[in-house]
Amino acid sequence: MRVTVDLAGSWRRLELAEDVVGAAFAGGQEVQVALLPCRDGEPSTGEVVTAIVGGGLSGMAVHVPFGRHVFTCVLADGRSLWGVVENGVADGDGERLVLRPRSQNVPAAALRPGVRLDEVEGCSLRRLPEALRRIAVGEGDATVALPIDGVWSRVDAPR
Repeated sequence: MRVTVDLAGSWRRLELAEDVVGAAFAGGQEVQVALLPCRDGEPSTGEVVTAIVGGGLSGMAVHVPFGRHVFTCVLADGRSLWGVVENGVADGDGERLVLRPRSQNVPAAALRPGVRLDEVEGCSLRRLPEALRRIAVGEGDATVALPIDGVWSRVDAPR
């Protein structure tokens, strides 16, 4: 068996866009961000890039392959954010790669007990494990942040 590894990419510090950070990082909270390469319209779970982000910026640079990536993170307030980012050639190691999820707040009452994401900005999530794609909607939630350019479906009962 022959395995080919393409190391083309750049060392980047991941940054959550300023409008996302807000109160999500109050009190020094940290979140884990995951990037999955999106090839042929689907993310690959074989090359996941993860980083811990505190105060909106990762503490160290991570190697991000060139190309389009789906990213996700769960903020300290419980919101799950999804988006797509393109990683091109950086001017230098450690340059910031800004993650800017484009989301909309949807009334939670119409989504209880939860939703399953099927697509984000043209990248199908259908082959990812359902547990990763599912967003629980609690009784205390007024709204849920869902991708503007996304496809989702309501689920009847939590698994």
